[in-house]
Amino acid sequence: GSSRSTGSARSPTSPPPGSHPSAAVSGEAMGQCSSDFLPNRCEVVETEPRALSLQRLKSLASDALAPAAHLQEVQEGRKLADDFDFPGEVLGHGLSGDVVKANSKLDLGCFAMKTLGKARGSPKIYVLPTEVQIHLSMEHPHIAKLRSVYEGTSKVCLIMECCTGGELYARLADRGVFSPPDAAESTRQMLRAVGYLHGRNVVHRDLKLENFLYASEEEGAPLKLIDFGFAKVWDDPTKLMTSPCGSVSYVSPDVVRGEGYTNMCDMWSLGVIVWMLLSGYPPFHGEEDREVMEKIKEGTPDWSHKSRWNPVPKEAVNFVKKLLDADPLLRLSAADALQ
Repeated sequence: GSSRSTGSARSPTSPPPGSHPSAAVSGEAMGQCSSDFLPNRCEVVETEPRALSLQRLKSLASDALAPAAHLQEVQEGRKLADDFDFPGEVLGHGLSGDVVKANSKLDLGCFAMKTLGKARGSPKIYVLPTEVQIHLSMEHPHIAKLRSVYEGTSKVCLIMECCTGGELYARLADRGVFSPPDAAESTRQMLRAVGYLHGRNVVHRDLKLENFLYASEEEGAPLKLIDFGFAKVWDDPTKLMTSPCGSVSYVSPDVVRGEGYTNMCDMWSLGVIVWMLLSGYPPFHGEEDREVMEKIKEGTPDWSHKSRWNPVPKEAVNFVKKLLDADPLLRLSAADALQ
């Protein structure tokens, strides 16, 4: 199936309140299957989400993705409602719905909960979506930690580290632009996260301002990468990825062209983020998605706002150019970019 994204480019200087039009939309691996094969009298009984123990999670993980050490030990079968209260506070918006605040009833503090739907007509328990398998294995200071997993008949609930500082997008909308030193520090943190992923043969495929959150509202709070909904294990460099996915403003020419792409799609998306931090406007914009995609395919960013770029050091401009190289073979890798 196609997983082409929708959503027009947003200029962070004027975000529509509460809207996230650059959210990606995917039909890829959503696992939609027909329940026609079920006899009419055989109804799936809905069960509420219950905890998967650490041992269970380890048994479900693939060899390439061993669960991280920071996972919490939860007694198998505990009900979600027995462990958490939900005050109704929305922390973010993901592909599969809102991410909401979850307060532990066991005095473990505040968490964020993301809910993923499971394949319709597939009440099979102990099946973890790829997103969960990948996120379970992530252990890095700039990646939001997944703490525990609760599974029901129709959904999987992810209990994650609660990042209360808001999106990088909101911070940029508030400031207009980042100073070059602040942009450099943010870029270093994002690069460390992406370098870690690529070192573990994982490609994120949906890097954008909205998918980096600040751990807290404190000055100097670290950025954390979230949302592994499009992430993929890519351990054979000879096999190109082909599913078109990502968010329109951030997607790379190699993805748009549909000829196959590598993990360098993430580096392009990072280049778009850095561009926006330094200038306050997107490198490719248009009235409609199709227009934006055509400009991306051409690979020529809009440098026309000279007044925005005049205060930016030449090294920073050159760095952005190396990330936004239309040729993925010439694009800076995460390891090289960190040098």
